[in-house]
Amino acid sequence: NRIFVDDSLSGCPNLQILHEQVSELDSILAAAGLQLKYIVISGHPPPESASTDGVSVSLLGYNYLSEPDLLAINVSEVNFSKKCRGVKPQNPFPASTPENIERLVYSIPKLTRRLVSAKSAELYDLLGLIE
Repeated sequence: NRIFVDDSLSGCPNLQILHEQVSELDSILAAAGLQLKYIVISGHPPPESASTDGVSVSLLGYNYLSEPDLLAINVSEVNFSKKCRGVKPQNPFPASTPENIERLVYSIPKLTRRLVSAKSAELYDLLGLIE
């Protein structure tokens, strides 16, 4: 199966077949009243609408770098704050180094098992690359 929720992965031997498949998929989706958001092609930069940094896109919870055709683990800054309107408030200081993460952990009044397990559950690894 090459489709997972709203991500579809496929391969083609050449660009002509790719464009034919995209056209066919567009027709099928249009019949259901749907449309593609974007297509990312390996070896090419991602569309502006698909990428926040112009280099990578989110794919199955990973970062996909389309030009070099690489999949990277998507690890964000450690933040124990609760989401407010879908966004976590910023940390009082960047927590991306081991020293700053330790400083952040010690600044939390009550670090619970629930907070720690929720944080570890944020690492989504569908392919099992992290073990």
